[in-house]
Amino acid sequence: MSPRQVAAGLRTRQVTIQQLTESQGQSGYPVESWTSLVSLLASKVDEVGQERFAASQTTSPFDTTWQIPYLASMDPELLNVPKKRRLVYQGRVHDIVSASPIGELHRGIELRTLAGGLLT
Repeated sequence: MSPRQVAAGLRTRQVTIQQLTESQGQSGYPVESWTSLVSLLASKVDEVGQERFAASQTTSPFDTTWQIPYLASMDPELLNVPKKRRLVYQGRVHDIVSASPIGELHRGIELRTLAGGLLT
């Protein structure tokens, strides 16, 4: 079974998808906050060998691939998922760098992420 064909039974990690909410602060400047959209089960595959050295620091295009069930609110054909959503797993934020549908019949969505900091 290829990484893009993970069976639903392999989705064993409880994750939370959060959405970006933009508002205007009292000063008139934009304020961004994150609110939980949905909790669900996902499969997780840690990627290795993706790092490269650029601009005096080690960078990685992504470090984890997740597969989640299809949700219209996460459909990359309907919204800019990397800009408007992020994934939280065990208190750690994972910034979504790409999202793609799995299969032509909305079998799921594959998310590639970079691990960020802990929620505060």
